[in-house]
Amino acid sequence: MVLSRKVMGEQVAAHQLGNFFAIMATEVTTEVVTYLKRRFLMALDKTSVQEVLETIRPRLQADGGDITLVDVKDDGTVVVELQGACKGCPMSQFTLATQVECVLKKELPEVTGVVAA
Repeated sequence: MVLSRKVMGEQVAAHQLGNFFAIMATEVTTEVVTYLKRRFLMALDKTSVQEVLETIRPRLQADGGDITLVDVKDDGTVVVELQGACKGCPMSQFTLATQVECVLKKELPEVTGVVAA
């Protein structure tokens, strides 16, 4: 008796499905695995937050500022320190809300907020 299953309208033997999934598993890159773990399995960690901050940093540096990750709290709050021109800028709260918090929340849904140190 040959076990089979319909896949996309075609009758496929069980051993063929096994081969398909084995091939698919070898095609998954480290980046995909990291992304899936970050999105669905892992709690928020400093490494994930730091990676996203690295994408924001060039925008701040273009205006003479910078950002440093201070802490990631268990409740999802990210604590950062704005540096350089951003440190004393009257628009720093606006920068935190529009540049930093929006991007972090988009990339890491576990982030509940961003506050300055």
